Amino acid sequence: MPKNLERPLLAGALGLSTFAASGVAVQQPRGVHVCIAADRTLRYEPSAQCTAGQASYQLVDVRDLAGLQSAPPTRSESDQLKELQARLDAAQRRLASLEAFVADVNTRGGAHHITAPFEVDDEKGKPIFTVNSDVRGFKLHAPNGQAVAAGTVFGDGAFFKVYNIPGTREAVMGATGSVSLLDVRQGRDKSGVKLAVAEDNAPTMLIFNQNNVSVAAVTRGPGGAGRLQLTNPAGIPTVDAGTLKSGAGQVDVGPGSSCPVAGGLRVPTCIRGHVGDK
Repeated sequence: MPKNLERPLLAGALGLSTFAASGVAVQQPRGVHVCIAADRTLRYEPSAQCTAGQASYQLVDVRDLAGLQSAPPTRSESDQLKELQARLDAAQRRLASLEAFVADVNTRGGAHHITAPFEVDDEKGKPIFTVNSDVRGFKLHAPNGQAVAAGTVFGDGAFFKVYNIPGTREAVMGATGSVSLLDVRQGRDKSGVKLAVAEDNAPTMLIFNQNNVSVAAVTRGPGGAGRLQLTNPAGIPTVDAGTLKSGAGQVDVGPGSSCPVAGGLRVPTCIRGHVGDK
């Protein structure tokens, strides 16, 4: 027998028991010969010759070791051999399945493909993760099965949404076309704070009241300066602050704000800064 076959191995992980064979002559094993590569890949090799650098083992047939037990059998030897042979056959089937799986992974370049739609469940049958194909997207589920996060392809972009189980809080993030958006909501379809960059590339932040009306806005004006606008509960502007083309700052209060020329008698409803001596 070649030296690399002088180490009989009973694979306990495959459901077999290990027997001590010290001082007992064993005939040529009738089991399965395997090779183990450096990456611990187990491969069936009927020729009993492994590639250089690979470990060689022999999965011993239990029929070769049945007589090595010191304790008297509690069942007939025939019954024990049948049970052990069945376990060996099961181990051989697992080994063949493992070899087929490794070959499949190698063929696919290490990737395992799953076709949607599909669902991943917990031990109680509740969904954890679901993927749809008709509308491209996915969902994450809480232990009670309710979805608490979702991602969806929309137009030429995608949106991602998370929400609590009562439905009182949501957060939506996405981008499509020339618009990107972050919407932190007070409830479903009821905004609280919204951040967006639209087609004009001007970033904008909007704050909403309990009636879902925008009452505050911060954005960038056409000249590149910042602008702040506040409204009453109905959304009518009452304060507008920004920078004039001259470079001076101005705050208008309304409704009907006015900035009379210097020396005017009417009380102004705005504040305007000065640039230089102007």
